[in-house]
Amino acid sequence: MERLLEEESIVRYTAPFKIRDKDGNYVPSDRCVPTEISCKIERGDISFEESKKLQDVLNCVLPPREWEEHGELWMQQVSPEPVTRDDVIKLTFLVDRRLKALKALDSGIDPVRRHVYSQLMDELIRQEVVINPERGILLLKVRDELRMTLEADKALFENGKQYGSTKATEAELHQESLVSRYNHHLKERDAVLAEVNTLRALYKQSKKLTMESLLRYDKVCIEELRNLNEISIGLKIQLRDIFSAGVAIGVTAGVATVVAAGVAAGVAYGVPTGVVAGLAVGVTEKWIRLSLGCLLLIIEAH
Repeated sequence: MERLLEEESIVRYTAPFKIRDKDGNYVPSDRCVPTEISCKIERGDISFEESKKLQDVLNCVLPPREWEEHGELWMQQVSPEPVTRDDVIKLTFLVDRRLKALKALDSGIDPVRRHVYSQLMDELIRQEVVINPERGILLLKVRDELRMTLEADKALFENGKQYGSTKATEAELHQESLVSRYNHHLKERDAVLAEVNTLRALYKQSKKLTMESLLRYDKVCIEELRNLNEISIGLKIQLRDIFSAGVAIGVTAGVATVVAAGVAAGVAYGVPTGVVAGLAVGVTEKWIRLSLGCLLLIIEAH
């Protein structure tokens, strides 16, 4: 039984002793003393009061273990034995073997490695309490502070994990809404693209028809303009021929009329007939030719 309990924990314990028998009767307190302590008391190395005081301190620092077997209640207290250099070396090898046997990880978060080193810390505290109780109690406070910090970090991690799970659930629900909206917008986009493609096709068709209509209209206008130019040229030629033929007749008639009027006026005023006739002929012919020339220029301009 002692070997089994020692294998379960790195902390050194005393030999187990019975504190209650099968009949339910408790063993007197003076008889509930571990074998190691009772031997020291018998040899006179330590008094019962001193051993009791040291054991009380150890029990406060590291509570004893109790279990029931075959109807009897057994107890095992932390050993008050001091350690030697050989004990420390053996403890080092024991910790290494325990880590290797339990397949603890060398790094990272590992509950197995943490449990082994927690037992090692308890054993170191036990050794210090045996040598110097005050220093052992200080180490106990350090251990409790580290455990409290670790528990706080663990609680913070659990809260963060729970918060992350909640946010992940909310994100999944929100993601479903976003996916639904995304699909709806995709359908709207496809409808708009289809409408845009339809309008583009109509625009291209309308543009093509408009260009063809403009080309046909340009051809008609060019042909009509060419015909009008030909008609205009023909009319100009006809007018030029008509005016050319009528110039001689008009000039002759006009000159004759003017000469007759000039001669009559010259006779009335006593001017020689030859002078009056010459002047009338010259002036009348120049005026008529100038008028006809201006008319031809106007016709050609139009």
